[in-house]
Amino acid sequence: MIFNPIDTRRSFWFLVTGLFVISFLLYWPSPRMGFVLDDHYVIAQNAVIKNPSLYPKILTGGLFDAAHRTPESKLNYYRPVLTASLAVDYQLWGTKTFGYRIVNAALHAFNCVLVFALILLLFKSAPWAGFSSLIFCILPTHEWVVRYIVGRGDLLQASFSLLCLIGVLCHLKETKRRWWYLSLVSFTLAVLSREAAVLNVGFIFLITYYSTRQFKRTFSILSPFVILAAAYYVLRAATFPIAGEGLLSVVAAGGGGLVLAVSYVLHWLTPALVLAVLPQGVFLAGVLGFCSLALLVMIMRRDENFSDVPIAGFGILWIAVGLLPIVATARLIERLGPVLSEHFLYFSSIGFALLIALILERMRTLWARKLLFVGLVSYFLSIGLLNGSFWKDEQSLLTHVQMMEGREFTVAYEQLAMRFDDDETAVLGLINRASTFSNRSLWFKRLGNIYHRRGNSPAAIAALEQAVQLNPSNIEALNELGVVHLETGDQERGLAYLAQSVKIDPQGADAHRLIGTAFYAQGNFPSAIGAFQQALALDPDQLESTLHLMMAYYFVNDQAAYVRTMEGASVRFSDDRAVLRFVAQQLFIHGRFAETVKILKPTQQLFVHEPPMLALLAEAERRSARLPN
Repeated sequence: MIFNPIDTRRSFWFLVTGLFVISFLLYWPSPRMGFVLDDHYVIAQNAVIKNPSLYPKILTGGLFDAAHRTPESKLNYYRPVLTASLAVDYQLWGTKTFGYRIVNAALHAFNCVLVFALILLLFKSAPWAGFSSLIFCILPTHEWVVRYIVGRGDLLQASFSLLCLIGVLCHLKETKRRWWYLSLVSFTLAVLSREAAVLNVGFIFLITYYSTRQFKRTFSILSPFVILAAAYYVLRAATFPIAGEGLLSVVAAGGGGLVLAVSYVLHWLTPALVLAVLPQGVFLAGVLGFCSLALLVMIMRRDENFSDVPIAGFGILWIAVGLLPIVATARLIERLGPVLSEHFLYFSSIGFALLIALILERMRTLWARKLLFVGLVSYFLSIGLLNGSFWKDEQSLLTHVQMMEGREFTVAYEQLAMRFDDDETAVLGLINRASTFSNRSLWFKRLGNIYHRRGNSPAAIAALEQAVQLNPSNIEALNELGVVHLETGDQERGLAYLAQSVKIDPQGADAHRLIGTAFYAQGNFPSAIGAFQQALALDPDQLESTLHLMMAYYFVNDQAAYVRTMEGASVRFSDDRAVLRFVAQQLFIHGRFAETVKILKPTQQLFVHEPPMLALLAEAERRSARLPN
């Protein structure tokens, strides 16, 4: 054996510590890495997790309500446990993504420990359990589950699912109600973390029948979970149906979904990074898969007592059940692309890890076992560490993903076109490809955004109006249309569009902020204060709203509120220079030259490397000197 069985409490805690250390080393986040993809909507722009008065909506709203509040465009993912965990994170870290990703890495390490406990309870073999938990810990296909903050849905589903299965096994062994209650509660929390947890009924059947070899007892244990899963599905279908997904999707996917699921099995041996780098990646994947299967068959044939056959069969069935989400969501996976879709393998990879552990444990010679073990660990770790090197910022990460996928119209390609690349041709292609009015509206809004950034206001207005015509509830198009009209001097139409946005989406912090900015520019400071207060109640992380609110208080001579807001901004955003810069610029713009000097003169050492601010101070001194006392 490569290491001694975990037969003492000390060695168990040594293993636990090792799994946590490996998880943190492998998935230690870059401090500069910000939010990615749906993180922006689910965390950064989600008023529900930021405002305690809105916490009840965690139980009644969808995960993507901040992104899709309109009936024309909706992703009804109901994941209240995930949303609640993010609300806790927000109270701890605010919008500092480092903390969120550390929690994800800790959850992954916790899942590795649970994998060890589950396999130890099932097969009474510490080496198998140790090998399995380690392989599960370092598989490169976990990249997007652990590093992507919203990937926590998979992590929480796995945590509660494993607790559920461990509870069932302990109940079978001890027949104590506490384990039974643990399993039922964990099952419920698992499905409320991610929808795919309804498949736990299949995993419960596997572990119960493997442990008892009795169909009658297996079905008696299984029946309450089947009832819970059915009740969840019925209630979910009535309140939060997922467009294009469901039980019938498995049938609709047909053979294509099955082929896709089988092809994704090869990602464990040759992850997306390897498939992209090596021209022979697909061939290599097939060879490695065939060799692994042949080695597994040889080990089982050599086993005279056939004790390995049930174990191998258990691992294969575990993989088969775990891959059902890929079969059911084949169309979604095609859009996500092969890189992001690897997160679908997270829970099913427990079966793969078990099979690898079986191969390692049954190798005839110690040197062969050590060689295979070191080779696998080195291979998986090197790919995982290389993947992590691309998590520096969102644009470079998405560019890397799109280059690996080498094709258009996946999520990475669309996000680059939507957020970073002002590629008019690409956006026009996406408009022509869009299959629904809602999607066409989305891309017309992006086209208007490109024209707006280029200073072509007439073209921007035309594109944005087309977006609103296709989807009158496109609040982002309404907001930008309002801004363009305000910038061109049409105050009435600009405010009308923003008011329409607020009417559709009262929780849209951006619309309230833009209305406040319009009132502020008009000198209507009391109205601006009300709008900025609304915006900050929904999103307290808006620095721009905070600074404008602060100065609006100043201009209405509410000194106490001005000082309070300034102190709060300095503490919350930890950038005194940004606050002072904004105050000085606003005072200068409004002709308060003496007050500008009063603000900048004592603090000019903070701006020694900012010539524009020093020039502003000099101009303010010159102008204030001409004013009568």
